[in-house]
Amino acid sequence: MKNNVMGRILVVDDDDWILSGAQTVLESHDFEIFTARDGAEGLGVAFDQFPDLVITDVVMPEMDGWTFVRQLRADPRFALVPVLFLTSQGSSQDRISGFRLGADDYISKPLNLHELPRRVMKALAQRRQLEADLLIGAKPSPGGGGLKGTLDQIGMASLLSVLGMGQRSGILRLTRPLGREEILIYLVRGELHRIEMQGRGRLSVEEVFQQLFHWFEGTFEFLPMKLRLSNELNLSMNTLLLQGARQGAFVA
Repeated sequence: MKNNVMGRILVVDDDDWILSGAQTVLESHDFEIFTARDGAEGLGVAFDQFPDLVITDVVMPEMDGWTFVRQLRADPRFALVPVLFLTSQGSSQDRISGFRLGADDYISKPLNLHELPRRVMKALAQRRQLEADLLIGAKPSPGGGGLKGTLDQIGMASLLSVLGMGQRSGILRLTRPLGREEILIYLVRGELHRIEMQGRGRLSVEEVFQQLFHWFEGTFEFLPMKLRLSNELNLSMNTLLLQGARQGAFVA
């Protein structure tokens, strides 16, 4: 690998022209490229090479892009790896499906190869800044705003995974569009100790599975702080995420 490599990119597509074109143009911008022709092969390459970013088609044999990314995101090591969906399916519902998986961008075919490096660099820069904020810890602003974002920047699974890996303590506030509903998640050293929902009060473990897994749109705000709370849920972050993956909670 070259010393000045910009990043390691995995491209997954069953079209040889796409693989060849993407590899050529991205290598010309000093990226190291790995390729796979379907999701099953892509998982093997990802687990072997640990890319910094993934570009994947949706419609592929053996394993489609939705299943590939869902299984990739189920592994906490890939919680913050940016994903760019590359597909000819351009409906609004397709885009929502991608963003529910924590997609960082949605690139329509026919692919504009000259535009691809810019989209890749933008996604890498945004995700690295978000990773630094979440893992290192963003200081609250003078107005008390703390770390804020939207769930189309980072999916629920990715957000919870990185807070767990970073052993963060504080309150994560989730708000649906137009402020229709709100959930407060209290974390102590990366584990969920209490979850409250507007109008319903504290949620049981069963209610957590029913409610939390269906928050695909809206905003989040994480306020880092020391909390002294008993663990009312006895629910580990890994158990929560595995249950979500089994229920298909983070996909369309």
